[in-house]
Amino acid sequence: MKQASNRNTLTRFNCLVDVACIFHLRHISRILALSIGVLLTTCITGHSTEQPLILKSPSGSLVVSIIKNEQGVFYTISKNGQRLIQNSRLGLDIAGMPLIDNITFPALIKTSDVQESLRLLKNNYRDRYISYKRYQVRIGKALIEFAVFDDGCAFRYKLPQGKVHITGEQTSFVLEGDRPVWFFERTNNWKLKSYAGWWMQTRADSLDKISPTGPVQGKPLVVQLPKQQYLFITEAGLYNYSGMRLKAKGNSLLADFTEGEAGFYVNSSANSFTPWRVIGWAADLNGLANQLIVAALNPAPDKILYKNIAYLKPGKSAWSWISRSENYLDPATEKSIIDAAAQLNYNYTLIDDGWEQAWTNKWEVLKDLVAYGREKDIQLWVWKDSKFLRDTIYRDAFLDTLSRLGIAGIKIDFMNSEAKDLIDFEIGFLKAAAKKN
Repeated sequence: MKQASNRNTLTRFNCLVDVACIFHLRHISRILALSIGVLLTTCITGHSTEQPLILKSPSGSLVVSIIKNEQGVFYTISKNGQRLIQNSRLGLDIAGMPLIDNITFPALIKTSDVQESLRLLKNNYRDRYISYKRYQVRIGKALIEFAVFDDGCAFRYKLPQGKVHITGEQTSFVLEGDRPVWFFERTNNWKLKSYAGWWMQTRADSLDKISPTGPVQGKPLVVQLPKQQYLFITEAGLYNYSGMRLKAKGNSLLADFTEGEAGFYVNSSANSFTPWRVIGWAADLNGLANQLIVAALNPAPDKILYKNIAYLKPGKSAWSWISRSENYLDPATEKSIIDAAAQLNYNYTLIDDGWEQAWTNKWEVLKDLVAYGREKDIQLWVWKDSKFLRDTIYRDAFLDTLSRLGIAGIKIDFMNSEAKDLIDFEIGFLKAAAKKN
């Protein structure tokens, strides 16, 4: 792995997306909407309302409780009577002011039963079905939407219309302090630039002091529960927003953003929401690896840009960077790697960092390598530092050239965070690349 490696985004012209989570084929086969007007009118007794607002999963095995007290609005999550998330706060700050007031009681205004069929690349496009209940909860002027599954829960905040200044979020995730938690670690500031590192384990109440870079951790966090069960914390539907990080304090995790106190601006439509905050549960490692919550909550692909997805072809790739020597990027060396990829029945090879500087006639060399790979039934990807692709005119011209040469895909590097402007860049780049097909 490169020491200065960024959170690499491998963007294939013919793939362009993390098809396992984002660009899935799906259809909502049945939605039953029931409008319910339930206003909690109970008074505050001690630290909580007399009647928490209860949201249940389709089977009733997972329960979300929303609690109003003098400190704010909180939630808990339980699975089969086992508490997964302790009393944790809900809240969002807009221009320094809280979206949720501390006076109004939560009111359930709508519930829907949702059944979806997901056809994911990782499942060879076989139908996988998932059901959940969607709830809308109003607290004064604030609206929070919950998606409650038998194996997890997610929620998101509706944003006011217009240019919205997000200055913070009170969303927290409070765990049992002695539970083992898996997190990725890198002992320098590349940790939260690259979202890459060694997977390490510590106690939940040690996440604020275990890392030499400080208490902020990246997603996902995976908590080991009793009986080899697991809980994970992540997000879904990350568009037009900054990526969530998790700032630990004791056994509590608080939503955190790269932009810090300065916040970031969102152009919000009449029906804009934050990304989903996701808490998932799995009975075992197989369930953890094959969870469907994130895929179900991500929006479906653009029907125009991705009308035809028959070209989505995953495969194995050789990579010269990892074994680079004094002959790294020598055209003869790259051809030998293509030969090795063919012998191993791989599909691709990646021409990594430095090829544009190493080759005087870079386009001619690349054209020759593409032709050589074609003879071996091996396609080529190339590497590019993302900073050169921020200019949309240059980006489109570069993509056009690669497309004409027959390059299969591009690996873009060094986005260096999940700040909103970089999320916007990534989405824009994916769309630009899609248009080349």
